[in-house]
Amino acid sequence: QDAGGLLVAIDAPRELRFERVKSRGSCTDLIDWEEFCRNEDREMMNKDENQPSLRDVMNLADVSLTNEGDLQDLHRALKRHFPPRSICIVGPHGTGKTYLLGQLCKGLEHAGRNFFVCQELARGLIKEMNLTQQDFIDFNDRVVSFQFELLKLYMRHHDDAPANMHLISDRSILDQLAYLKWKVSEGLVAKKKFEEAWKLVNIASMRKLYANTKFILMTPNPELCVNDGTRMLSDKKGLWELFQAFKWVLKEASIDFDLFTAKKDDAQDLIDFLLG
Repeated sequence: QDAGGLLVAIDAPRELRFERVKSRGSCTDLIDWEEFCRNEDREMMNKDENQPSLRDVMNLADVSLTNEGDLQDLHRALKRHFPPRSICIVGPHGTGKTYLLGQLCKGLEHAGRNFFVCQELARGLIKEMNLTQQDFIDFNDRVVSFQFELLKLYMRHHDDAPANMHLISDRSILDQLAYLKWKVSEGLVAKKKFEEAWKLVNIASMRKLYANTKFILMTPNPELCVNDGTRMLSDKKGLWELFQAFKWVLKEASIDFDLFTAKKDDAQDLIDFLLG
């Protein structure tokens, strides 16, 4: 759980478990009802402080299921609690995130899967806050506030995504942390601002939110980074410095990620991951 995993407890009525044990017919299962109950009581509430009590461990579970049906019923219950696989595409501006998102959507459409797309949220917020390209070049206080608001916006959108659909997202909660980290290294943002944002994210909760999500970190490609009058301008050196900030944030948050280069790498492996 501390590393971002989920603990699942699966239980069933004692009488049903005894029936299953008897039907299994292994050499260790040749016991009567009284002995079965004694063994269960000992495992559930172990008095040896050096041995775990099963009941205490089950009480720590993130998800608890009662398995009174057959194997198919159990599989259906697990699917209800564990959403379909998702992908968050992260990385510096102008690296082909939108291009990759389009490829993934086409792959899921072709497979007949339902999916939820979280498009880039920054542009709407930029317009709402009346920010200019020069604001981003200067990375002034208004842009720092923008990063905090955008972070909260992604938190809401990802938390509200339909649980029964694949989520494909252009950026994630972690992107804003990477941008702030990058600007801390350039001396344009105070370190305490980055620490404040890190605390706001709540890494433990974020790991649970992204428990079934693959992160794709886009590698810089200066040819894709065009000046559209809105986004931040960066030279090749700046893009790679921001890329390193993304790697640092992902590793510090214990988030596994794969690298992807737009218009070079094949998206089919990612589509296959989503399809499971």
